[in-house]
Amino acid sequence: MKRRAGQFSLSTIIGIGLCAACSASTPGAGTVESSVDAGVDAGAGADAGADAGADADAGADAGADAGAGAGADAGYDGGYDGGFDGGDDGGREWRECDGSTLIETYDGGNVSGPRLAASSNGDVLVVWEKVTDGRTDIWANRFAYASQSWGVAQPIESFNAGGASEPEIAIDPFGRGVAIWSQSTGTIMRVAANRFDPTTGWGDAGLINYDGGHGQGPKVVLDSMGNGVAVWIQPLNADLTLASRSRLWSARFLAAGGWQLPTLGESTDAGIVGFPTLAGNPSGTVVAVWAHRIEADEFVWANRFTPVLGWADAGPIEDHDAGKDSQAVAVDSAGNAIVLWAEYSPFFRIWSSRSVDAGPWSAPLFVSQSTGGALGPSVGVDDAGNALAVWYAVDGGINFRVFGSAFIADGGYWRTPIMLNDVEAGYSSDPQIAVYPDGMGIVVWEQDETPNVYLWSQMFNIDMVTLGSPMPVPRVAPPDSPGSMIDPRIAISGAGMPTIVWEHWPASGPYYIGTNVCY
Repeated sequence: MKRRAGQFSLSTIIGIGLCAACSASTPGAGTVESSVDAGVDAGAGADAGADAGADADAGADAGADAGAGAGADAGYDGGYDGGFDGGDDGGREWRECDGSTLIETYDGGNVSGPRLAASSNGDVLVVWEKVTDGRTDIWANRFAYASQSWGVAQPIESFNAGGASEPEIAIDPFGRGVAIWSQSTGTIMRVAANRFDPTTGWGDAGLINYDGGHGQGPKVVLDSMGNGVAVWIQPLNADLTLASRSRLWSARFLAAGGWQLPTLGESTDAGIVGFPTLAGNPSGTVVAVWAHRIEADEFVWANRFTPVLGWADAGPIEDHDAGKDSQAVAVDSAGNAIVLWAEYSPFFRIWSSRSVDAGPWSAPLFVSQSTGGALGPSVGVDDAGNALAVWYAVDGGINFRVFGSAFIADGGYWRTPIMLNDVEAGYSSDPQIAVYPDGMGIVVWEQDETPNVYLWSQMFNIDMVTLGSPMPVPRVAPPDSPGSMIDPRIAISGAGMPTIVWEHWPASGPYYIGTNVCY
């Protein structure tokens, strides 16, 4: 059985018995092959201590704010369309738009890897993998805000030479979307894409790295006009593996002209480029982040794209020379970017760096402060450039919990983290966050409640005030087939409506894609 998303062994989290050179993660997980350095970087430790002290002061302020505002914020009213309104629990309710949690027909064949994007017009697009007749295809469905209903799931590619994997989706303010994925042509993996238009539906899928490259780990973002940028990695060695050398490639999508010729997103000829993470803003500024290994050294690299200048010069944004895992990035409306990553020294902890006005990246700041390891960061930004981040970490014992913190743009510091879930049973993992324009964030995560895994959610703001207690996502399954909810993804549309999609593992029968919408 495949490993569920976000699942790590305890020894991985706390650094007990961790191998000196860990094997590659699966491409679909969005992580990269990590070389773990068990030595402690003394300079990084000193920086961490200083940062922790600064965060302690910030945390004292946050605590005062929380104490003063808890009563008012518990009844937070964001003013969103049908949003979270009042009461000790914020009046929150996850519910299904059309009375059904299935967005794909439960007709046989496992499905996995759902990804979604939400438009400012309220529409939502979802893509996923589905096994059909022994071959994995890419399927999609759409939530139309005007009718408050899901459409009919459908395949969006018809390549018959091989399977498809790693789908991603982006959407513009008009509800037009671009899906991208890795596509086998029988001998190598290519990068394929398809476009959705609300008036005409999905078009014809095509290959965008048609130069013969072996493309993997594609990502895509769109700006406010529907123009986009995609990135992926391709190996340099002749056997088409990523074991020795690989490069970051990119292609530009023009709403009026389609896909342009691929170009390099970084120009180094050495090392392994890990699977990238990508984020952009409405004006078209895009930042790509990845772990880059050259021989035994591994660093977090980044590059910036703008519509006028194209890609800049890629390079490292930190010099800690330690094993890396699971990067996250967000870009605000002004083009400022913030990156988080998990770094091993002497166990995994969360660090961050920020670039303002397309300037140099800041010295890394220590974000997580738990005594155990931390992994899986997710980050979002508000209209003021503040950031909310979440991750999961050992809570001082043996359980994993979800933690969150806020980066205050004006002060340039992270607030002292808080635990976001007080669910006592089982482990928490794979948190995902989406942030409203005013700095309120909504988080969803996996909660192990043996024998099944379910989804829980919570809200908190940049003042580190939570909105009531954590709330479970309704546990609805196909008839007579309860099971686990894993690999959640969350997005907020311009209508203020957060949407969650997940992969459901029933006790028996094929996997399927569930959804839940709060409005």
